[in-house]
Amino acid sequence: MPPLTETYIHPTYGYKLRYPAGWHVGQGWQSLYGWQEMPTLSSYPPDASPLDLGPFSGQALIAIQAVEVPTGDPEALLDQVLASPGPGQILDRNCILTTFDQRELTAEGRPAIRLETMGEFGTVNHVLMILDGTQGFVLRGWGDGRVFNAVAGSLQLQ
Repeated sequence: MPPLTETYIHPTYGYKLRYPAGWHVGQGWQSLYGWQEMPTLSSYPPDASPLDLGPFSGQALIAIQAVEVPTGDPEALLDQVLASPGPGQILDRNCILTTFDQRELTAEGRPAIRLETMGEFGTVNHVLMILDGTQGFVLRGWGDGRVFNAVAGSLQLQ
């Protein structure tokens, strides 16, 4: 697994994530539905197709979302995430994401949900938490889950 030697700092929310050298910081990824806009950390250029995002490849695409959760409830955030596609997932009106592992944890002293879903292109990892009041934070990773766990574990909030 590549060491996490670089730091991403979100310009609006100020949180920090560590990621491997040589990775790309982008503003989205190409999906079957076109360009999906949100900050990303990826082992390949944002405008290229992923070469190998296998479970032990050391490669990944990690999308970062900040979303409004009017109730400020983690379960409402979970419902919102399961109703919208992320990297490695296709979602249509007749499809519901399949969750096969869900557990509660603490990230930066706050309650969080660690979730794995099965997408059309493999396992997708998630970490969900409420930052403050009604602001939800979502990390979604497609590819090597070990890299996702390391990046998610490096989270530092302002």
